[in-house]
Amino acid sequence: MRGGSCPLNDYIAQVGHCTTTDLVQHSLRAHSLEANSTHIHRRVIVMSAGTPQLIAGSLAVIMPLGGAVGFLRKKSTMSLIGGSTVGAIYAYAWWQLSLAATPASPEARNGALFAFAASILLLVVMSIRFIKSKKIMPAGVLTTIAGAAAWYFSQSL
Repeated sequence: MRGGSCPLNDYIAQVGHCTTTDLVQHSLRAHSLEANSTHIHRRVIVMSAGTPQLIAGSLAVIMPLGGAVGFLRKKSTMSLIGGSTVGAIYAYAWWQLSLAATPASPEARNGALFAFAASILLLVVMSIRFIKSKKIMPAGVLTTIAGAAAWYFSQSL
């Protein structure tokens, strides 16, 4: 938006919550669709309906479980430590995102930033592992998941 605050943020602040349909309808009334398609896309698709919390929360559970499986099957303490560390960062991101009153609040930005950092960390480590091992599971799969999560959370920054 050029100058001033975004009417969407004002709308969310007034209502306290809104559905994706509310956001789309309000966006179309308040803005011209052509001039603000990126703005509408980022608010409606990327930050709608608790999706960031769902993704961060899911990864907060999956990462430590994967680390535990790696430890149990291959006695890999690095898998256990790495999975637990990345899972803890995602858990913190989930907590921050769950505190956010609006998608534009400082908590939402902080949560997205931590989730993005965890995704980049996981992407770098698993990419290196995938290049060395050429194994799809777990390195290739986690590289893909981390890349998708990094892209997703980068849209919120």
